[in-house]
Amino acid sequence: MFVVTKKNETYALIQQDYHASVHGKSAPYQRSSVLGDLVELLATLQPTEIYVTDETDGHIDHRAAFWFVRDAAKQAGYKGAFYTYLVHGLPAWPFPPGVTPNQPFESRKVNGEVAPRGLPWPPPRRVPLTPEQAEHQSEMESFVKSEEVFWTPLGSR
Repeated sequence: MFVVTKKNETYALIQQDYHASVHGKSAPYQRSSVLGDLVELLATLQPTEIYVTDETDGHIDHRAAFWFVRDAAKQAGYKGAFYTYLVHGLPAWPFPPGVTPNQPFESRKVNGEVAPRGLPWPPPRRVPLTPEQAEHQSEMESFVKSEEVFWTPLGSR
């Protein structure tokens, strides 16, 4: 059982959760349930690209999301593009700090350590944004940049 929610199965506050809406009942909080639903979604939606947080992200939930999506993609035989992005990069990410819609993301050294840690720089995919797109970026101010950056998972680098 998950301590914060006191729930031991999937649920949603506004509408039915994915598993209940498709299968008529909630799924237990188990690895196999998450993987099964993700494999099913990949088979149903047949995406040509997947974007998920990178496994080097400093937040454990973001790393877990990567591991689940990666494993589901393997199980589903997914052959499309697979990209990752970084939210909580260590030791200090993003850079430059603050709202800088006319500047790209940059790497830098912090106390002798390259940031972001564990990822090649420059990232293999840099997507320029128009000024209009930059206006609608994340409310997390330091992510307002002139581009979006993406990596490929370690096995693909």
